Amino acid sequence: MFKRLFASRKNPYIPGLDNPEHISLNIGGCRLEMDIPPHYSSDGFEAGNEPTDIPNIHDASLYDPDGDFLFNGLLPLRRSWEYLGPVWRGRFLGLTDFSISVKRVNCLPEGMSCLNPEHLEQVILRFLFDKGPDNPGSIKKIAPVNWQIKQIGNQPWILFEQRVWVKEGLPDRDVTIANFCSYAATAIDDRYFLLLDFDNFGYTPSEISIANMNTLKNRVIDSIHWQLSKATQKRLDEVKAQWPDAKISQHREPEDWVYPEWRRGDKQKGEPNIVILKRNTPPPEFKI
Repeated sequence: MFKRLFASRKNPYIPGLDNPEHISLNIGGCRLEMDIPPHYSSDGFEAGNEPTDIPNIHDASLYDPDGDFLFNGLLPLRRSWEYLGPVWRGRFLGLTDFSISVKRVNCLPEGMSCLNPEHLEQVILRFLFDKGPDNPGSIKKIAPVNWQIKQIGNQPWILFEQRVWVKEGLPDRDVTIANFCSYAATAIDDRYFLLLDFDNFGYTPSEISIANMNTLKNRVIDSIHWQLSKATQKRLDEVKAQWPDAKISQHREPEDWVYPEWRRGDKQKGEPNIVILKRNTPPPEFKI
């Protein structure tokens, strides 16, 4: 309560930060452990997903069978964390919706593997394009931002962000700048990767908000313990033997996307929600 009393925009109070929840999940036989703040909502809503083991990520019945998805997902866990300001402020300053998901890569060509770091990098770029120019009905985005590689256990994890595209000279008081997504991803199997998603809804000044939200993200990432299953380790060794020189980029600049021309689809005609009329930037191609 003492910290809450002196909370501010620069030093917000995050309930439960000093008394984190220890999470342990079985993901495809691999073990993910981390310490995260407990779910907190001043509106009284419960967490969307309690920790749920997914020992068999290959079970097709677990995934949504409807639609032609490039990526299918499972959600083992969801949490929301609020950033609280002074006690006299009625509402929270900002919010992070956190989720852990297993992504099945339906668009990956035969002969490629997420366990190959070069292939995983291509998968992430396709994933970001799917959330960017392939989804032009939402706010324009730029990605990847702040691309980093972090070794956790026996595998590289890719840390990256997707930011909202803003016009040059937009003032720092515009909260749009403070709304962004941070991710951490690593491979689980040939066509599967694990994704940690920090969906941030910030406040102003945006520079302070972004710094505080990234501090929380880094705290969570630094607590991760990732242990491969024997089967995954065996497959990883096989992939390394097949592609011994495969490497992942240590740094990437944002992609030079030009969004497409598009219109809303006609559901009565069976059209998808978004109809691409003319592409300006084509989807990235996979290269073995």
